[in-house]
Amino acid sequence: MKYDYVGVFSDGFAVVKLNDKRGFIDKNGKEICQIKYDYVGVFSDGFAVVELNGKRIHINTKGEEFAIPK
Repeated sequence: MKYDYVGVFSDGFAVVKLNDKRGFIDKNGKEICQIKYDYVGVFSDGFAVVELNGKRIHINTKGEEFAIPK
């Protein structure tokens, strides 16, 4: 198996874990972002919250990162 963990699909995407880092795959098994995050939430309305080095940001379904408004 390629990943240490694959979560349940939500909004067409699943959380994957590899070497203690996390990312997402789509229903075809394609990674939509690098498996690099320390924390990832589930997708909702096309966005998910992710954390890298203590900084939380949003990621969209294309793997693009966006700052979370304060």
